[in-house]
Amino acid sequence: MRDIAQARKLIKKAKTNKQNTLSLSGLGLTTAQLSVLLTEIHKALPGLTTLDLTYNEITEIPEEIELLSNLESLDISGNKINKAPRPIIKLLKLKRLFLQGNNITSVANLIDVIIKLPQLEELGDVYGSKKMPERA
Repeated sequence: MRDIAQARKLIKKAKTNKQNTLSLSGLGLTTAQLSVLLTEIHKALPGLTTLDLTYNEITEIPEEIELLSNLESLDISGNKINKAPRPIIKLLKLKRLFLQGNNITSVANLIDVIIKLPQLEELGDVYGSKKMPERA
């Protein structure tokens, strides 16, 4: 429970400082805790553009991620995600997505998610960061 309390303190601090960036890295947040926190983040930081959720215990991205409609950069590296994070397709402003260090097994499902992100410019993978090709 210490980690979710720590996350709430970071959210409050970011709100106080009027930041558009929030790092909840290495807190050991579970997927259930993340669902609750995403709702809190949306209320406290509606203009959030960058979210770092690296190295937690997240197994999937909850539907509440769609509340963060201004998100441009999402880093969910180093978690325990094993399937493409479908809820992110509602993040129409997303430009950078980092997934390395997860166990995503279906490339086809991942591609299906990626092609639905119209602003995506950069995709991180196990080989490092790759620039997206120009869209026609």
